[in-house]
Amino acid sequence: MATVKIEKPEIVTIEYRQEESDEDYGSCLWARFNFDIENYDLTILSDRGEYGHGWIPTPNTESFLLLMSRLNDEYLLEKISDRTVVDCEATFTNVKEYISNVLDGEKPDFDLEDFENACYYASVNEVYTALEDVFKFTNANNDYADSQALYECVVTTFPYNVQKIVQVFTDFIQPKIRELLKNGKNISSSEPPKGD
Repeated sequence: MATVKIEKPEIVTIEYRQEESDEDYGSCLWARFNFDIENYDLTILSDRGEYGHGWIPTPNTESFLLLMSRLNDEYLLEKISDRTVVDCEATFTNVKEYISNVLDGEKPDFDLEDFENACYYASVNEVYTALEDVFKFTNANNDYADSQALYECVVTTFPYNVQKIVQVFTDFIQPKIRELLKNGKNISSSEPPKGD
């Protein structure tokens, strides 16, 4: 039979609120970053979505807040999201290079605009299929044989919402964590928080 128990974890919450005077007002109006000090879990609730990740607790070597203070943006992005959005410009750059290699100096009988338009579909598979369709009507079609290489032209990136929440984390939340640590508030399950 399943076991159900109530836990009361020690959680530090740091809230972010955007002000109307902010240059990018509206890009992320609010976010709440919850740090479970004992279990090394981060949960983020925001108007840009909900995210979370857990790490293996290492209280003997590094507190959770110290770990959070040193994360870089790329690492956090990889932990809380996947690269699911097609980077259209980077994809088109790769496609142009691929076409150049396929034609090997031969003059193209087509307009690159059709290839560029194919790069602006939503998913990797849609872009790949659109690129294949465009290739069928070009003089590069006979030389085009490596579908894997064409597929690898498609570049993906993280969704905007995730990028924004990680930017908030690195620009606003990490400095607050570092301030807590600098002021001797290295909060951990074995060390009760010191008074303000």
